[in-house]
Amino acid sequence: MEPSFFAGDFNGDGRSDVALLIQERTTGKVGIAILESGKNQFKILGAGKFFGNGGDDFSWMDVWSMRHSGKADQLYVGKREAASAVIYWDGSKYKWQQEGD
Repeated sequence: MEPSFFAGDFNGDGRSDVALLIQERTTGKVGIAILESGKNQFKILGAGKFFGNGGDDFSWMDVWSMRHSGKADQLYVGKREAASAVIYWDGSKYKWQQEGD
């Protein structure tokens, strides 16, 4: 999918973070890694780690985008003419909000 990454403030700390499409090496499961600026850490969503209704493999996804919303940017993930969701920071962790099936 294009683009393969987005830069935005995903955790609302005022710093630029990066969300990248990734694939787990041994299983081939697809997901998103969010690299949080200034923390030397990243969060893995999918790619072998269960996350919301997306499960542990986001290979079903054929579209994603970034949304600017209030304090923190959000990621929109979906499958055309099927399911979609928003991934957002709730102040302590990333959460999944289903938008359509």
